[in-house]
Amino acid sequence: RRQAARYLMLAKSLGIPRAGDLLTQSLLRISNLEAAVSRLDRQFEADRDAVATSIKHIGLVRFNAFGDIGGGQSFSLAAADSNGDGVILTALHSREEFRFYAKPLKSWSSTYPLSREEGEAIDAARSRKPRT
Repeated sequence: RRQAARYLMLAKSLGIPRAGDLLTQSLLRISNLEAAVSRLDRQFEADRDAVATSIKHIGLVRFNAFGDIGGGQSFSLAAADSNGDGVILTALHSREEFRFYAKPLKSWSSTYPLSREEGEAIDAARSRKPRT
């Protein structure tokens, strides 16, 4: 009788008018929670895949491309994901002209020849702690 009384009290405290419906509603809630967890798990997997290919490593090197001319306005910027896939951008600035180059990165290297500054930018990006 004590357990039956506790069962009735629990059902009443949960706002369930009939004690017999307590188990049915509990099972329904569990089923709804399982479906929600399953949806969250699928979303987590999709988000994890997106984050794996996002830019996390950045390295920047500024330099004078033409000796004393340019005031350090030239730069190489490496941007890559966790696999070292991304791009290296180089801008060469002088008083008379501006050149901009983009080279692909795959596993921290490029199929194109790299300048010393581009190599330094890649090294800087690779050695820095990933941004989260």
